[in-house]
Amino acid sequence: MAHWADEGLRSCLERLAAPSDEQRAWLRRLGPGTSPGALALDFDEEYGAISDAGGGASLSHAAFEALEALDEQLQAMSGPEGDPVFEPAALDGEYWTRVRELARRAIRAIDESG
Repeated sequence: MAHWADEGLRSCLERLAAPSDEQRAWLRRLGPGTSPGALALDFDEEYGAISDAGGGASLSHAAFEALEALDEQLQAMSGPEGDPVFEPAALDGEYWTRVRELARRAIRAIDESG
């Protein structure tokens, strides 16, 4: 059985790992004009909560490294408001493709650590 200390993290990672069309549908449900930055902010909140609460200690080294790599990718993408990487069309681009790969890797690592 996988160890998921926080179902919010699992949901967040599943959204980040989802195909771009599913990500766009999720953003539309949040409201008109919601940018892909909402996906990044969601992860930032969940990852920060786990880190702040010491929840990272309950994760395997591989799981923690996978989450850290995803966080680094998202941080590298952050820029000024209106940056093209946060336009819905960018979800099909290389940056978001890499995010999806890293999110899938994090899910596998956490599943395997349980």
